[in-house]
Amino acid sequence: MLEIIRHSSSTLLRSDFSFIKGFAQENFVGYGSLCKDLEHQLAEKFSRTGVVLTGSAEGALELVLHQLQTKNPGKSEVVVSSYVCPAVVSAIIAQGLKPVFADLAEGSLNLGLDDVSQHRLSQKTLAILCTHMGGFPDDVLGAMEFNIPVISDCAQAIGSGIAGKSLLTFGEMSITSFGPTKFMTSGLGGAVLCDGQDSFNIQCFATPELSVEAYKEHGFIRTIGQHVSDLNAGLALAQLEHLDIFVKKRMRIKNRYDKALCDLPNLDFPKKVEGAEPNWFRYYFFSDYAHEWQRRLQLLGIDARNSISHVMTDYFPGEAVREMLAKQAHRVVSIPIYPGLKDNQVTRIVEALQHVAAEITGGVG
Repeated sequence: MLEIIRHSSSTLLRSDFSFIKGFAQENFVGYGSLCKDLEHQLAEKFSRTGVVLTGSAEGALELVLHQLQTKNPGKSEVVVSSYVCPAVVSAIIAQGLKPVFADLAEGSLNLGLDDVSQHRLSQKTLAILCTHMGGFPDDVLGAMEFNIPVISDCAQAIGSGIAGKSLLTFGEMSITSFGPTKFMTSGLGGAVLCDGQDSFNIQCFATPELSVEAYKEHGFIRTIGQHVSDLNAGLALAQLEHLDIFVKKRMRIKNRYDKALCDLPNLDFPKKVEGAEPNWFRYYFFSDYAHEWQRRLQLLGIDARNSISHVMTDYFPGEAVREMLAKQAHRVVSIPIYPGLKDNQVTRIVEALQHVAAEITGGVG
């Protein structure tokens, strides 16, 4: 039976579990020394003064939005790409805010700043959310020029940068994810990276419960309880050590795919902003025959996808058509690219790409 090469996967090494050896003997699963160590290392590596660990990236985004609401009362709209993960929109709505869906940049699955500037900003705009789809950097520097708080959502983009600077360092605050198939995984969890008073306020709001004295003094205060564990933090610490190696491994795979696809007609690669350094969390290209690419690759045991996120305007009745979204979202072909792929699997994918390319360009039905 033909082995199916999964579209996405965790990449864990045996050595990753060294951080949690003896964990059972401690007889405690919760926030401890490994969590503190992870916070310190993330802050140091990504040039932030504060890190708050969370139960998920969605929880991290909720905390950031709550903090921005506190600082900017009366603001209620968050500009976000119309091609985005549902968890992002859920976090916006959970905070009582309105998602404002912007069109895509031409030739990309990322946020289109022309559409943002012309149609999506208002006196109610609280923040602009850059989600760096597939690990390709949004034009976060351009977004920051609007003088509106920018959130750099690096759930897919830890390891990505612009001109040598990590995307986690951009914006008023940034977040990331340690979910099961994310670039740096610990099974679950996420983090907020921020500076100054934001760090203190977010940490207070993230705690599962306050002290008895605090409740007696201030009355009941709602918090977004973020339960985190040394078990997951230990895995994340190990993955952080591999981060640069993972980027290089993905780059080598990407180069092999490029060689197989670069000269094909009717096929486009996503445009990148100046200085962009993707982490290659996803490898995708655009084709008018996207569904044929997917179908034929699937028949060859390659779990190709024709989407890496969701067309959000499909789920919100009354939203007008976004021109670039309509043009590009259904032309996506995404293929497996992760460090756990073996050389023979990459070879299989390359050969499958060449085979399907010959069929499609040759007009085989």
